[in-house]
This record gives sequence, structure tokens and C-alpha cells, in this order.
Amino acid sequence: MRTFTIISIAALACAFALLIAGCAHRQTSPTPEELKALEKEITDLQEQNQQLQENIEKMREQIRQYKVAVQELQDELSSRGEEGRPAQTPLDATVTEVKRDNERATVTLNKGTKAGFKVGAKLFAWNSAEGFKGTLTVTDVTDDSSTARIESEEEGKEIKAGDTATIQNF
Repeated sequence: MRTFTIISIAALACAFALLIAGCAHRQTSPTPEELKALEKEITDLQEQNQQLQENIEKMREQIRQYKVAVQELQDELSSRGEEGRPAQTPLDATVTEVKRDNERATVTLNKGTKAGFKVGAKLFAWNSAEGFKGTLTVTDVTDDSSTARIESEEEGKEIKAGDTATIQNF
């Protein structure tokens, strides 16, 4: 993205230089219309640059979140016993429903307090075909079900009903 912006700005600078050179060749200054068009193009490129900078910052935040998730997984792997089994049995649930609106997305899980689920628990959503799909945080628990907020989703891997949600550290 940054390369695109730099190329766009460089192209604009070249166009401006050619305009000035053309004007010098014809011994005139750029017309007000030409200057106005260039100013608008500069403003548009500055707005695009701002949007790209915001996208970069969002991506950096996603990377930070992924690093935390990777560290949690690495910690879990390092705590496995000699036989390669988890030191604690993971809690698995199945996603039974997904609700999405403009501001948030939640899932309903088929397990609750009877199975050891608690508010605030962090889960990893996955399935055997696509692997890791995202992270969840439990926000509400009943005896037999839980509601969790979708915290993140891997690009192109939308969390769906039928996926598995696993708590490794509880």
C-alpha cells in the first residue's frame, strides 16, 4: 500500500513537473484550472494516504493480537506432558449459532458452566478442514450454553455454526 501511495505521489510530482516544463516551453504559467486540478489531485492523494496509514495501524493491531494468540499456543505446547498430551484436558464446544450485525458478532456454544465454561474465558475457533479460524471471549454462561464475542477472525475464514471452540487454559 505504501508503495502505491509513493508511486501515486511520484506520478503526481512528475505530472506537475511536466506541466511546469510545458508552461516554461510555451512561456506561460499554469492556468488557474490546471493548478486547481493539481491541488485537487494532491488533496485526494493525501486523503488516500491517510486511509492507508489507518489501515496499516489496524493491521499492526491485528498482528499484535495474533502474536498474543501464538504465544498462548506456544505456552500450551510447552506445558504438554511427555506423551504429547495436554497437561489439562481442553474444553471443547460446538458453535451452534452465529449472530452478526454492523457493530459486533457473537456465537452461541453448546456448553456452559456444567462443562466448566466461565465468563471471560478465551477460546480458539477452528475446524478440521480450515484449521484456526479466530478467537472468542465468553461473555455470558448458562448451565448448558455460552455466548461468546468474536474477537478476531482469520482473513477468508469466517466462523460458522459447526465449528469447534476450544479453551486450553482454564
